[in-house]
Amino acid sequence: MIDTISRHPDFISSSLERVFAGDPFGFTDVGSVGGVHPLILPVASRTRCTCFAPAPDSHAALAELYAGKNPFADLVIHNSARAEKDEMRRLHVTRSAVNTSLLEPD
Repeated sequence: MIDTISRHPDFISSSLERVFAGDPFGFTDVGSVGGVHPLILPVASRTRCTCFAPAPDSHAALAELYAGKNPFADLVIHNSARAEKDEMRRLHVTRSAVNTSLLEPD
């Protein structure tokens, strides 16, 4: 599953490959417990991943998971969460795991 698109002959010969080889696209995974979301794995080598794992044990597990076997163009793991202020908010969980958000769904 890792790099199934990035290693496909049609992709390799495309202008997209030339663009992303020099300037990988970005993916942010907030709450990366268990690893970067599998949605991005088919293009892992052409992706810069920024992950947020605020719990110390989750952060350590994520760092260990990718130690020495990082499939991504770049991987940064932050041991923090991001917010403008300290408050409790409702998390809107959707049917699709990639659409769960603090924003109310449309």
